[in-house]
Amino acid sequence: VTIPEDAERLVSEAYDKFGRLDVVVHNVGTTDDGLVVRMEPNQWYDVMRTNADSAFFVSKYAAEKMAIRQKPSGGMMVYVSSVGVKALPGQANYAASKIAMENVAVVAAREYGKRGLNISIIRPGFVETELTAGLSSRQRQFLIEMSTSKRPFKPEEIARGIAYLATLKESGHIMTIF
Repeated sequence: VTIPEDAERLVSEAYDKFGRLDVVVHNVGTTDDGLVVRMEPNQWYDVMRTNADSAFFVSKYAAEKMAIRQKPSGGMMVYVSSVGVKALPGQANYAASKIAMENVAVVAAREYGKRGLNISIIRPGFVETELTAGLSSRQRQFLIEMSTSKRPFKPEEIARGIAYLATLKESGHIMTIF
């Protein structure tokens, strides 16, 4: 989904198979940490491409189907962000990419909310995944303390939050869950 043509094909295939799109979940994420002075350009570009560009391209093609083409128009897009937007040392690329993704969501809500497209951002606390498995105990504790829950989450818990957001019927709003 980091390549425009692939994102367009993914959205079109789903739309063609089901005749409509009701829910799109943006849950792509990667890291490639490094201190700013040591970060190579490819580390920056790869994380931005995966985390931010993918959200933009999928949003572009999904919004076109959901808010413009399908009748009745509308549906829900849920963007999964991160407590990491607060930026740990060594994660300038990750934090910037997640903030960029959140801004794609806000702009999409402003552009298509009146057409029935609902947009939500979920910014979970620390989630125990393969992506976070490599963090040190100090980094892990820092992220847990930064979150409002003060405890780690399982992916299944976040999935339940996404499922809840996907069932909302009100249109034209953006809801953020931290």
